Amino acid sequence: MDRITLNNGVQMPLVGLGTWDLRGEECVQTVAAAIQMGYRLIDTAQMYDNETEVGKGVLKSGMDRHALFITTKLYRISSSYEAAKKAIEVSLKRLGTDYVDLLLLHEPYR
Repeated sequence: MDRITLNNGVQMPLVGLGTWDLRGEECVQTVAAAIQMGYRLIDTAQMYDNETEVGKGVLKSGMDRHALFITTKLYRISSSYEAAKKAIEVSLKRLGTDYVDLLLLHEPYR
């Protein structure tokens, strides 16, 4: 799989699975199947309301977490420092991991 090297030296896959419209068991199954088919970048967001299912799909795939690149996004209601810290902890818990590879601000405008 082709990758791009980010400014911090981390390599990110160029192709990934976007999960914005996946919910419930369909999300779990799709994420697991995508990983088994070779996808290594999985993209989700708090706004998608599917981080728990994405995490379950990652677990179901059986793939070592370190082999994956997981992206999530903070919702704009997390715009203060303290709110962002809490929101990050919530996302990590939902995803069932202790880190994400890329954390973005979703719709960073006011």
